Amino acid sequence: MKSIWLVILILILAACAPGTGETVELKESDSGRTIQVKSGALIKVSLESNLSTGYSWAVKEINNQILQQQGEPEFIRDSDLKGSGETTVMTFKALQAGESQLYLVYMRPFEADTSPEKTYEVQIQVK
Repeated sequence: MKSIWLVILILILAACAPGTGETVELKESDSGRTIQVKSGALIKVSLESNLSTGYSWAVKEINNQILQQQGEPEFIRDSDLKGSGETTVMTFKALQAGESQLYLVYMRPFEADTSPEKTYEVQIQVK
């Protein structure tokens, strides 16, 4: 009898488990690549930035049916010195099978008519 309850408990816990638990870490050097992930995976993109200059990373193009940004970007300071840079970390979740371009731009939001200072682009294939 105990073994039946144990099996039921394991099945319930497995059904409640979120996603695949897979986290894919991407950096600036991954720009231009095609990345394959499983549905439910998290994709963390870490990019150098310096908010004190007015520049920031923003999503320019994404297929929201395939990838969804998770919350706001996280900023990790490189130093405590004034004006020093940081790393911007943006997290996305692979929702379902398909493909999405992830196109990010580094620009000043208040200068919308200018070209971005930098761009970051990866093709995400969700299996």
